[in-house]
Amino acid sequence: LDYRADPLPGVAFTFLPQAWSLDTELVFYLLAPLIARRSPRVLVVLLAALLGLKLGAAQWLVANRPGVLDAVQYHFIPLQLVFFVLGVGLYRLYARIEHRLPPALGWSAVAVIAAFSLSFWDLPLPDGVKSKLYYVAIAISLPAIFAATRRCRWDSWIGELSYPIYVLHVTVIMVLSLTGLTGQSLAVGSV
Repeated sequence: LDYRADPLPGVAFTFLPQAWSLDTELVFYLLAPLIARRSPRVLVVLLAALLGLKLGAAQWLVANRPGVLDAVQYHFIPLQLVFFVLGVGLYRLYARIEHRLPPALGWSAVAVIAAFSLSFWDLPLPDGVKSKLYYVAIAISLPAIFAATRRCRWDSWIGELSYPIYVLHVTVIMVLSLTGLTGQSLAVGSV
């Protein structure tokens, strides 16, 4: 079964296809009180178990059901909870060390993550390796970035815009594509 091979996939009927993540967020918010109150040791064990489940599921799916890998990886909530649990742990780390992190470290981390983001597709590494390195780089950098930007007004303003942009970006791309623009021209802004 490969949902992408369907001649008329269900995703073609969605007005906000990126909204698939909202159910995962809602489940996390229901579980957050149970997760956030746990000891660091329990969080580490839970994170390790969820990460093992995510990596094990991906490996099994690649070997046995590659056509459903994306659907399961993104839509099966236990495989996404690893990011939320990691976020809880990173926030706790940040809360403990925020006053000891020099702003220059955070801004350097912003520069490294921005450079990594902009050059991601050009890096001569397999996509799976690049993705894992990207996640690790962001996870390591987040406490320093939060400490550097916690009082930054323009960062808060951008943060307020991020959700509307997330909700609307695919729809805007779909409407613009009706004009005949290709994906590459939409991505780089060349018309």
